[in-house]
Amino acid sequence: MGYLALRHVVHLLRALKHAHPLAVTVLVFFLSGIVAKAFDRRVGMLKEDFGVALSLPAAVWAQSIEETLEACLPLLIVIGAYQVRSARDKRP
Repeated sequence: MGYLALRHVVHLLRALKHAHPLAVTVLVFFLSGIVAKAFDRRVGMLKEDFGVALSLPAAVWAQSIEETLEACLPLLIVIGAYQVRSARDKRP
C-alpha cells in the first residue's frame, strides 16, 4: 500500500490542486483513517503510559467518534467508485 501511495502521490497532489472530486475523496479517506486510528490509540496510551483513566462518558465519546469514522470508510470507497464511473461516462 505504501508503494502505491508513493507511486501516485504526484498525481494525487496535482489532482488536489485542481480540486478533482476523486482526489478529495481519496484524501478524506486517508485522513479519516488516520484520525480514527489516533482516537483509538490515544485512549489506550493515556491509560497505559500515563496512568490516566478517562471517565466513562469521555471514553464512550472517544469510541463513538472512532467507530463513526471507521464506519464511514466504506461509504467513501463507494463514493469514489461512483466518481470514477461518472467521470468515465462523461468522456467522449
